[in-house]
Amino acid sequence: KNFNAITCVSCKTIFRRNASKYETFKCYFNNDCVIDVLRRKFCKKCRLKKCFDVGMKRENILNEDERRLRQNMIQENRWKRQMICEAQSVAIDSTTTDNSSSFDDKLQISTKLTNNYNIDNNSPPYETPEYNYKLKAIEYQYLVSQSIDPFTIKSNNNYFNDIEMTRLTELFDAINRSKLTKVTSDYQVDIVNNLRKEITGDALGRRLLAIYLEQIVHKNVKMSKHIEAFGSLCATDQISLIKYGSIEICLLRALLYFNFEFEFLMTAIILFNPNRPHLIYMETITFQQHVYIHLLHKYLKFKYRSEYESSARFTHILNCIKSLHLMNDTIAKNILNTDPNSRMPLMNEICYRSQ
Repeated sequence: KNFNAITCVSCKTIFRRNASKYETFKCYFNNDCVIDVLRRKFCKKCRLKKCFDVGMKRENILNEDERRLRQNMIQENRWKRQMICEAQSVAIDSTTTDNSSSFDDKLQISTKLTNNYNIDNNSPPYETPEYNYKLKAIEYQYLVSQSIDPFTIKSNNNYFNDIEMTRLTELFDAINRSKLTKVTSDYQVDIVNNLRKEITGDALGRRLLAIYLEQIVHKNVKMSKHIEAFGSLCATDQISLIKYGSIEICLLRALLYFNFEFEFLMTAIILFNPNRPHLIYMETITFQQHVYIHLLHKYLKFKYRSEYESSARFTHILNCIKSLHLMNDTIAKNILNTDPNSRMPLMNEICYRSQ
């Protein structure tokens, strides 16, 4: 069916392009033209009238946002089918356990993770049956000596398929575009040094912190615009994800000497949080978060070559994301309770939460 009626392709095209302009067309033969295969192009008004008569509805025509969302969902479904095909060809490593041996298993793990580890849930993921965290003795190291390089990953093309590499490369490019400037980093170091020497007043410290947070938010917006999955969302969802996710990303980036390139996937997982308020297309956002959770799990296995260590780090990273979310509203309220002169306009808007 085309717009609620069975028609040919040419009628579908002309209806989509001209249905909204039907009233502006004029028939010079008393609106009674014969419309058939040979004479269908003679009168656009009567042709559209026949389209309406057979049941075609102009309200079924998608607008630009709806068309882009539909194309994105088609692409996601195509990717899912290709992932399933890839799962059938992935060889099982003899040193890996049966629970995480295949690509499809890992996708199911990430799906269970987002269902059971709801970021708004009060219990951390390692308290759920799916993620019984028995590796508490392993201390998670945020400082990693070597930075991640997409070309290093690509050299092992048997581990990441083309679609995964496209996502990883896209995210690398977006992160590189949003790196903090040296001036901002120097501000942060200077604040800490002066506070240690007790020569910086509270007002100046808050002001410098406000400038720092404002720049992180600007960088976050810039980064998001270079992620295709984010750009395909409607404007309402984009605003909500940025507004309610920026504080958590600020907290992630605020750590001194934090190897942010290593935690690039954490940013994407935080950004595509389907539990943000006022979202319209939650299923699409949930799928995008599943994708980046899966890529994080697979990347950790690639980096550490150990199921034991990669699982420990994977679970610990998810706990960190959980902790960041729990601090979100509290920090927003604290910022709003400070002196208005020590807040920047964009951060003020992000911290304001309507009831």
